[in-house]
Amino acid sequence: CHCNHLTLFGNNVIVPPNTIDFDTVFDDFGQKLVDNLHVVLMISLLLVAYFALIIIMRRLDRNDKQKWGATPLTDNMPDDTYHYFITVHTGMRKMAGTQSRVFFVLIGETEMTEVRKLEGDEKRELSRGSVNTYILSVKTPLGPLSHLRIWHDNSGAGDTASWYLDRVTIKDAQTKDIFIFLSSQWLAIDQADGELQRTLVSASSADLANFQYLFYSKTRNGMSDGHLWFSLLSRPTRSRFTRVQRLSCCLALLFTTMIANAMWYRTEESVASPPLPSLDSSPFCTAFNGEKKNPPSG
Repeated sequence: CHCNHLTLFGNNVIVPPNTIDFDTVFDDFGQKLVDNLHVVLMISLLLVAYFALIIIMRRLDRNDKQKWGATPLTDNMPDDTYHYFITVHTGMRKMAGTQSRVFFVLIGETEMTEVRKLEGDEKRELSRGSVNTYILSVKTPLGPLSHLRIWHDNSGAGDTASWYLDRVTIKDAQTKDIFIFLSSQWLAIDQADGELQRTLVSASSADLANFQYLFYSKTRNGMSDGHLWFSLLSRPTRSRFTRVQRLSCCLALLFTTMIANAMWYRTEESVASPPLPSLDSSPFCTAFNGEKKNPPSG
């Protein structure tokens, strides 16, 4: 046989969900609860856990809101009239936060600061994944910023002595220029190379477009802000999508998934399943280049 009619064929299988008769769903409701006691207990436990977690998440939201503002450094002088916003990003690694005293020197093309202490009027801990903003005041402009020398005194107790610094962003409050100092390094005597001091160079456009930096940045933001479940604990400080809202979305997603599973659990036997395609093992013949070929006998 010959055929030159090339047509695409497709098929799909639709499994209808279980039907719900709302006219009778609440009939003999007490007996239905007894028959499905394990379902009732599971939903009750989820609701109890939800309301308990709301209290915790609400407290964390309040703490995050307090960190939104910028706090002046304690060693700012009253006659310092030129200001910079310093935003310090602590990494997400295990034991990345520190309670050690942190110091820095900011170097520009025209001036440099003295040794300054990274501590604000509001005591803010450089905890794991935290984003803290400080106001640095100086007498004269430093010019375009080129280097940042930063270190700590390793005075924290136990695991809080070391610090994993992700990056530091500095904004000139007058010119609105932004300088980014990439780190992604440990400042610790028991981690990496054991150094407590780093000299960071202002990142160029090529540094910010580097694949490794972009991949790490997108992955970190995706897990800490984009992932609904992980972001309950790792939510960025400045995100307006609160932890309580995220928790409520998690509960709604979980209940929606449970409803979807119930819709297709043991579908009604009255619904006939579509026949599956089958292959016929009887002899067949094909045509190739106009020549008919029959299958071998035997």
